Amino acid sequence: MATVSNRETTIVSLVTYRRPEWAVEIIRRCLEEPDCEVWVTSNCDGFTSGHEESCGGGERLRVWRPGKNLGAGGGRNLHLRDRPLGVPFLRLDDDVLMVRPGWLSRLHKVRMWNRAAVVRISTDVEEGCFYPRRPHANGSYLVSGECADALGGFYLGFGGTVLDDVEYSFRAAVWAREGCSGGIFEYGEPYEDLCRSRAGGIGGGWLVPEGLFTERASELLSGVSPLFVPYDSPRRPGWAQRDAGLPDREREFDW
Repeated sequence: MATVSNRETTIVSLVTYRRPEWAVEIIRRCLEEPDCEVWVTSNCDGFTSGHEESCGGGERLRVWRPGKNLGAGGGRNLHLRDRPLGVPFLRLDDDVLMVRPGWLSRLHKVRMWNRAAVVRISTDVEEGCFYPRRPHANGSYLVSGECADALGGFYLGFGGTVLDDVEYSFRAAVWAREGCSGGIFEYGEPYEDLCRSRAGGIGGGWLVPEGLFTERASELLSGVSPLFVPYDSPRRPGWAQRDAGLPDREREFDW
């Protein structure tokens, strides 16, 4: 079992669903970077002990197998619950394969130079800039230890995986706006989008119900809802599905 030895270590948080072979490739690439550990939640996707051994991670790899699909936010909360205070984490999509060696070190340098709460990985920005569009989106991003301590876990009240990730980065923006850091920085770092580059990827995604998100955002901005979310907060089913015109129970998710 992996253990974080000091605050110089970064926890790479990966939640995989129905793509165990991709997960092996992504984990191997991450483990090429020094000073990181890879924590993985396998949401009923067949990521076996054989897959785990083939990664060659040893003590730097830790795997959770909850036996049901917790969604991306729920899977990451297992990691954040065990993350020592002050240790940064990287939310990495399960279809993102980093290309250039040294990418994790570069993200940390960008974060420190800009006093950023979050550094979002992008392929569209050459030199980097503070997030020019809405300060909330899903994707892969590095979160400072201080910001992660302040925010706690992913909010699971929507019942939709995309919204879990969107809401977390919005809370990071609110936290940064209160003067705690320089905000959310977008940095261009090349990577391979496995869903686009390889046949057989799981396409599509959740529509984000704007009204549902706006209600939650208003509560956070007004202080009605705290920025810190407990790691064991329950997932509330049905909201995102109903707002998006989908069935109350989406069969790919075990609520």
